[in-house]
Amino acid sequence: MKRLIHVPDYQNSILNVSASLLNHYGVTTAYSTLKILDQELKKDYKHVILMVLDGMGINILNHNLSSDSLLRKNLKTTLSSVFPPTTTAATTAILSGLPPISSGHLGWTQYNQIDDSITTVFLNTDYYNPNKVLTHNLQRDSLSYINIVDQIREVNPNLHLEILFPSFKIGGHETFDDELNRLLMITKGSKSFSYCYWTEPDSTIHEAGITGLKTKQIVKALNTSYERFLSEIGENVLVITTADHGLIDVEPILIDDYKDFLDTLRILPSIEPRATTFFVKKDQHELFQILFNQYFGKDFVLLSKKEILASHLFGYGKPHLMINAFIGDYFSIAINNKMFQFLKTKPFKAHHAGLTKEELEVPLILNK
Repeated sequence: MKRLIHVPDYQNSILNVSASLLNHYGVTTAYSTLKILDQELKKDYKHVILMVLDGMGINILNHNLSSDSLLRKNLKTTLSSVFPPTTTAATTAILSGLPPISSGHLGWTQYNQIDDSITTVFLNTDYYNPNKVLTHNLQRDSLSYINIVDQIREVNPNLHLEILFPSFKIGGHETFDDELNRLLMITKGSKSFSYCYWTEPDSTIHEAGITGLKTKQIVKALNTSYERFLSEIGENVLVITTADHGLIDVEPILIDDYKDFLDTLRILPSIEPRATTFFVKKDQHELFQILFNQYFGKDFVLLSKKEILASHLFGYGKPHLMINAFIGDYFSIAINNKMFQFLKTKPFKAHHAGLTKEELEVPLILNK
């Protein structure tokens, strides 16, 4: 594959964590399981918790925590994220048990052909024009799936099952400690499986960078809360902790500065700043490629639609019905520290979704 040194490993990934859990609870899955997790689950813990800390990649742990911190001390192995290694694609892979090719969740923004909109998937707003009224809820109406908790419930009606989210969801929790306190309550009851997601350290790292003071503070705070939680749970509890992706510090390329390049496009760019799809005007393909390689060729790999789909970077499985609508004529992938900046807003100091080791590598942490 063109200059891509690091690619996702769909035999040793966050997707396989979900496959192991589904398999353990008697749910059929098309994807391979993780032997190390399978062996642990065979011990038949009364309570199993899957905890996802957004952005807590291997490099973030190593940069910001000492080796005796529990989040590092009980690291069992390194896993791969999916592609793109970004929250929309990766948390959905975990929660759906499907790779991005099948879930259709590819990135923060995706082309909604019904409304002719570059739609922010989780917010259902037009990315480039927030005032635009959308008639079609892309995620709810076109990208729905049965989450692994409901899949497990179907086979295990007597198991207590719960999903814990931050307060951006109705009934969600205000703080990470609030989530942990709820988990403690769950582990005092009947046999259970819980999925727990928290937005940090990703939110802070975007603003402060991977080694910024605020990043170090938030990662240490997460570890402190985590250690307190583990000290209070009972013996028959397995806590599986992972992340959706890592991050790297980045330098923005404001795409508005390249008007001749933008003029070759029929639809504005979408997916992610480090994993971007381009819809090109019918008679502009040759010029598009020339300008892309001239301006951005040293920082990004450019693949045609045919090449990106044939690469299986999005995983293996039945393609979502709208994949062809979401992916334009070309797809660029960041291979160093650059990202496209689509809006004239304050740029992030760190980002993800490209194909570097730092973005792909996430932990499998087991505490019992």
